[in-house]
Amino acid sequence: MTRGAAWDPPGAPSGERVLVGYYDARPSCWRGEDGEARGIFVDILKEVAAREGWSLEFSYQGWDELLEALKSGSVDLVPAIAWSESRSSYAAFT
Repeated sequence: MTRGAAWDPPGAPSGERVLVGYYDARPSCWRGEDGEARGIFVDILKEVAAREGWSLEFSYQGWDELLEALKSGSVDLVPAIAWSESRSSYAAFT
């Protein structure tokens, strides 16, 4: 598991920390050459975090490791993941 730097929204009060697990799924999300989370879903999450006062911490992982982290609760949120019956037993989908 690779943890990235925390992203705290500019000017937002210190609030809830949300650990976001992500993987290479361009253009939704991926790890940039600088090691930072990139992509459309990452941008949307940062906007939501700024509005809600959340601090985001991004954790880049391989697919299998990411699913295990989601099952165990060591990540709070995973963008770009499709619903399946088996996944619905341990994850909420919106």
